[in-house]
Amino acid sequence: MNNKRDAYIDVVKGITIISIVIGHASWDLKFPFGVTIEIGKFVYLYHISTFLFCSGYLYNNEKNDLWSYVSRRFQSIYMPYLVYIWLYYLFRNILIHLGAIEGQPYGIINSILYFSNAVCLVGEGELLSAFWFIPMMFFNISIFAVIICLSSKIDNRIFKILMRVITICAIGLVGIISVENGLGILYNLQISYLLLPVTALGFYARKIDIKKYCNTIGIVISVAIMIYIIEKDYGYIELSRNMIINRRLFYPVTCISIFFVLCLAKQIMKIEMLKNGLSIVGRYSYDIMAMHFFAIKLVDIIVCHMIGRHDLLSNFPHSFENIWLVYYIVGVVLPIIIRILFNKGLSWIKKQSCFIWKGRA
Repeated sequence: MNNKRDAYIDVVKGITIISIVIGHASWDLKFPFGVTIEIGKFVYLYHISTFLFCSGYLYNNEKNDLWSYVSRRFQSIYMPYLVYIWLYYLFRNILIHLGAIEGQPYGIINSILYFSNAVCLVGEGELLSAFWFIPMMFFNISIFAVIICLSSKIDNRIFKILMRVITICAIGLVGIISVENGLGILYNLQISYLLLPVTALGFYARKIDIKKYCNTIGIVISVAIMIYIIEKDYGYIELSRNMIINRRLFYPVTCISIFFVLCLAKQIMKIEMLKNGLSIVGRYSYDIMAMHFFAIKLVDIIVCHMIGRHDLLSNFPHSFENIWLVYYIVGVVLPIIIRILFNKGLSWIKKQSCFIWKGRA
């Protein structure tokens, strides 16, 4: 099996996680002469869906070993999830004391509830609110793996594809109905169902080599359509709140918006410096997802103390409207630095442990 990373998909994920930070760090960008860019509505059209598209694109289970695949995915998602839950618990009371978040410090009972929920992938906490995405993504790709593995037993290729399409579309329809009726299913499974066709789209996009169809014209056309949707005020997409514009527009707008990201990534691949930078960002997307709220609030703590406006500190997700560029940079870069330092520290501890063990032998 080829485990070499796909730099193109890393760039796509880099664009996507930066878009998530942008959406959480700003909604409207205000410029001189009354110019306002509704950046929040724009990035929300695609950022969550693109991650699911990438999951489908990267789906690789050559032996159709369902339980092995699901187990690997679970470990890659679950263990970092628990680590960040623990870290947030350790810092939460400090952040409350500093005024960065509102709430009561956890006592013994609340701590038991917190960790019991965390083990079951629920109850992430204020600055880990973006982690609602993690279990949703896991169940989405697991359902997709079940469909692919079971249908692979069908010998007739046309019938196999037909069964996959029917099953995935039916589950997607269940997702639309659930979302439109405000059904909050455990682990946000209604969003897992809703985005299953998007995951399948990524899977088949790789088979047809979608990159061949991505170009500058694609960027222009897709952006024009996205801006038209925003300007017409049909609504906007915010999956964490079950908002999908409407059942007719959601999938077309999502596909067009994902195509925009794919085309943009294709152009970025031609610029070595941008390609390398966004590839790194994409590789650390999990860590950025986990820590970008913390990074944003760290900026707020510093600025509020500098200007003496502690009353603004507890505003969530950010305290200021005009330092969005600082939020963007710190929200992306700081989590990467922390993770790199953590990896280096862990590596040093392992080396020291090996050295001590060998010395005793």
